[in-house]
Amino acid sequence: MKIKKYISSNLSEGKRNILRELGEDAVILSSREFTVPESGERKVEIVAAVDNQLPAVSKKFMKEKSTKSALFDKNEQQNSGSDDILAALEIINKKIDGIEDDVKYKFASSLSDTHAKMYKLLINAGLTEKYSLELLAKVSEIGFVGNARDMFFKARQLLTENILISEPLQSGNKRRVFLFIGPSGSGKTSALVKLAAVCNLVLKSNVLMVTSDNIKVGGADQLRTYASILGIPFKSVSNSADLANLIESESLRDIIFIDTAGKNPFNSDNIQELKFLAQSVKDIHTFLILNANMDIRTLDELFNIYKEVDPKDLILTKIDETKALGSVLSIVHKHKVPLAYCTNGQNVPEDIEPAEREILGKFVLPDEKLKEL
Repeated sequence: MKIKKYISSNLSEGKRNILRELGEDAVILSSREFTVPESGERKVEIVAAVDNQLPAVSKKFMKEKSTKSALFDKNEQQNSGSDDILAALEIINKKIDGIEDDVKYKFASSLSDTHAKMYKLLINAGLTEKYSLELLAKVSEIGFVGNARDMFFKARQLLTENILISEPLQSGNKRRVFLFIGPSGSGKTSALVKLAAVCNLVLKSNVLMVTSDNIKVGGADQLRTYASILGIPFKSVSNSADLANLIESESLRDIIFIDTAGKNPFNSDNIQELKFLAQSVKDIHTFLILNANMDIRTLDELFNIYKEVDPKDLILTKIDETKALGSVLSIVHKHKVPLAYCTNGQNVPEDIEPAEREILGKFVLPDEKLKEL
């Protein structure tokens, strides 16, 4: 073993000298600071040793140990830095959440505590900001300003108060013709079949089911199959002229339901085709069928597009598949199209119900939401 003492100005300089003379395998045995009496200068005394007889494997082990130790120190520093970064990110995320809340509930800070909670509840239920504030204003006007429970139930009642509701189909002496329009996948055929079954089985009406859907593969076959199962007559037409001739020849029917192809509503030619169908029959009653699970912007656009066909009533489908029926009701309220029926499942004819304000209100603001006030 070789042992050597080094006198250096500082510890770093001493380590460099040891590394240069004794190599990487050198081990520091001791170190101390002292003052040179003559000059008063501060120095560092380092005693280092190296075993030239150390087996190669031991040298390798010592080197790996030293490397791992260095890596450990580096990782400790990195981990410490990572913790700082994570803490900073958490603060940033909290600030972002706060900003998002400020944007989403931008009028909450100007409301009383109870009103602010009710306002957030309405926004989270899918209602537009405008409609939510209108409801809060009405609630306040009639004196519900303090009791959260009373405010909740009054808001739920007012929520559907201005929604136009149509009477369900009933027996009558005059023949009626109903045209079903709406985008692809909205549930037109299913809604038609459910209503046809109700009229046939419950109202005992003389019903005819017609399709003009010659585009979708199996479109006519689907309705024909349902008609066969329900024992309801079925016919198919190719264009508006065929439809006009068919309606004229079926004067003894009580009710005629007409299905249409679910073509792209953003193509103006498709809307024009629907208009021709609607205008080919006198006193036709058009049902607009929309999926309640659509986003509010798409629903708004579809209402504007289908207004050209002059829908008389609305049928909302798949209300059991949406968690924000409030957005739909906001748009229904905006466009003033009467709501006639809602569908909430696949069963024929059970899963269709006449629109009722109380039921719609409970869909938007169920009782369990009270705990959020």
